[in-house]
Amino acid sequence: MKKAERIVLDLKDKVAEFGLPSHAGRETAGGRTAGTQAESEAVQALIGLGFSHSAALKAVTAAISDGDGGRDSAQLIRDALRKVRNN
Repeated sequence: MKKAERIVLDLKDKVAEFGLPSHAGRETAGGRTAGTQAESEAVQALIGLGFSHSAALKAVTAAISDGDGGRDSAQLIRDALRKVRNN
């Protein structure tokens, strides 16, 4: 299992432990609602890694705007982390 996929799975368990709804964090940096579950999971994964909510939203939004749109959460997390690293 790839590292990003493992992070997503681990964070899903953490979200469940805290009783947060699975759709938490679905708003993107532009104020729009995240269009996919992958986008929501990517934002939550970055928050779980210690990024602020706004930084996570900004990174995921940047990754979405540069991508083809057909990515799963693991790929979206990797792309967002690259955006953070390059900025």
